[in-house]
Amino acid sequence: MTSSHTQLAFNLERESLYAQEDFFRGVSNDRAFQAIIEKKAWGKACGQLLVGPSGSGKTHLARIWQELNHGIFLNLPHCLEEGKEHLESTQKGVSFILDDFPGNVLEQDVFHLYNLVCEHQGALLILSQT
Repeated sequence: MTSSHTQLAFNLERESLYAQEDFFRGVSNDRAFQAIIEKKAWGKACGQLLVGPSGSGKTHLARIWQELNHGIFLNLPHCLEEGKEHLESTQKGVSFILDDFPGNVLEQDVFHLYNLVCEHQGALLILSQT
């Protein structure tokens, strides 16, 4: 018996929701979530490295952190130059996010950026895939 019904496919675009309340917290990612929302979890460090497989929620956590800290995403490989520009034009406490590290960037540039951010009492969140 054959069916004369055809399944229809709808091209429904989905909006990416990066709000804190849209993040699914579980046992495996709760520590990362706490480190993102609570600056005191960083201790004296002015930077954090968030590592995980593709699709694990790193960008979602970075967007939450960006909202909480008025963070600025820096483009690789020009992160050092962009970071310097922002630091020169603003007050202390600037927050930056590097996504897809190491990507196409010199490690020494990231090291220099980290030191500049610390010197200016800012914060640096680095995302990398495992």
